[in-house]
Amino acid sequence: MVTYNVRNGFVDAPQRRSDVVALLARLKPDIVALQELNGYTEGALRRDAAGWGHEHVLVLKRTGYPTGLTSTRPFTRVKKLLRGMHHGAVVAETHGVVVVSTHLSPFDASKRLSEVDKLLAALPHNVPVLLAGDLNAIAPGDASRVTPWALDALRGDGPNNLVDGAADTRVVSRLLRAGFMDLGASDGRTQPTAPTPLARRPGESRAHVLRRQLRIDFIFASKRLAARCGQATSIRTRTTERLSDHYPVMVDCH
Repeated sequence: MVTYNVRNGFVDAPQRRSDVVALLARLKPDIVALQELNGYTEGALRRDAAGWGHEHVLVLKRTGYPTGLTSTRPFTRVKKLLRGMHHGAVVAETHGVVVVSTHLSPFDASKRLSEVDKLLAALPHNVPVLLAGDLNAIAPGDASRVTPWALDALRGDGPNNLVDGAADTRVVSRLLRAGFMDLGASDGRTQPTAPTPLARRPGESRAHVLRRQLRIDFIFASKRLAARCGQATSIRTRTTERLSDHYPVMVDCH
C-alpha cells in the first residue's frame, strides 16, 4: 500500500501528474490512498490509475481537497465521511481489508481530535483495517525531533495549530490507544514525510526545508493486521522531492 498527498491535484504543474503515475507504476502497490485530488472526478482518477494498473477507484467529493482510493480489486462497503470533517475521509473494503484515506485539518488541533474520533466511530470492529493519510499531526515518539524551524512553520498555520505551544501529538495518541499500530515506527526509526524541497519558500535553501520536516503522513494497521506488515517507509529520493510537497509512504502487508 502507498499513501500520497499529491499537492493540489497537480493544478500548478500538470507534468507532475504523469511523473506520479510513472512512480506508482514502478512501485506496483495493490492499494493507493491519495490526498489533495483537487479537481478530480472518479473518471479522471480511473484514467490515471490505469497507468499504475488499478481499475477500481473512489473519490470522496468534487470540490475542495478530496481524498481517494485506488485498488487492483473492487471496493465494497464504501463510506464517505464529510460531516464535521475539514477535508473528509473515504472508507472502503478491498483485498479483504478496510482501508481509509483521510486528510485532517491543517489549522486546528482540536478539530483534528474531533475528526479522528469520527473516523474511529465509523470503522467496523474486529476486521483488519489500514488507516492512511495526511494527519497534520505527529507521533508522540517524534516529539523530540521537532526542530525550532518546524515548530515555527506549524505556528504559522494558525494560533490553534499547536497544543500548549508544542506540536500536536494527541491525534496519533488517540489512534494508538484505540489499538492501532503506527507502521512507520515499527522498528523504532522514523522518517519525515513533509515538506519536500518542492515547498521551498522564496529565498529558502533546500537545507532549510529539510530542517523543518516532520512526519505527518501515516499508515496505521489494526493490531492483528500489523503483525503481517513490515515497516512503512517514506520514499525520499531526488525524484519524489519534485513530485509533491509530501513524500509518498509505502508498506508491505501479507
